[in-house]
Amino acid sequence: MSTHSLSSALRNALAALTLTTAALTLLLAPSPASACDEELDPLVLQTARVTVELEAWAPEAAQLREWFQWMARTEKLLPPDYTLHASMWGELRLCHDDGDTCRNLVNSFDGYDLSAVYDATATALGTPKKGAAWLRARTFPTWTVQLASSPLSEGAHALADQLDSDLGHMRVGHTGVGVFSAERGNEIVYKVFAGVYTSRAHAQAALVDLDEEGHPGLVRPL
Repeated sequence: MSTHSLSSALRNALAALTLTTAALTLLLAPSPASACDEELDPLVLQTARVTVELEAWAPEAAQLREWFQWMARTEKLLPPDYTLHASMWGELRLCHDDGDTCRNLVNSFDGYDLSAVYDATATALGTPKKGAAWLRARTFPTWTVQLASSPLSEGAHALADQLDSDLGHMRVGHTGVGVFSAERGNEIVYKVFAGVYTSRAHAQAALVDLDEEGHPGLVRPL
């Protein structure tokens, strides 16, 4: 792939003013650890074209919003038909959809900072500084499907675990269920959500699927 084709693809991507990726997903994948280690399981955040593997506890809504904003911006940097995988060990890998063409863009960066993922990708792809700065300032909407809320943390997490087990076979728009807290007056409530989405239409489609599975909910901004 030539530098010219990358630059042309980048200009086309930056010209788009709305995010048209598939629904964002939140997955919790197990990580091997010895009995005496207290390592955190990797948290895998995924869009249609960007996968980021972090080492973190279950994030709150504000943290999810921030992470997915950076992932949405990073996705806009990519040439068509390419996907990016960023690991917490500081590796950026760009792959063509044919599965046969991959290359490492960067082997060392702060893999715990998703703004660093954006900056490293922009630098590796030769993104013009003005274009990178413009896209860096963009804000993209994020949506979720709220399935329940509870005044008790234990109750919300127990329900989320049950729902996650029930919905494990679903692969439409999301693959996991989580919990985040929110203030309601002087109280804190714990909300059970399914998936994170950059399109309200994607969230609505997921809501229909969830309702058909016997889990009604509502679409709301994350």
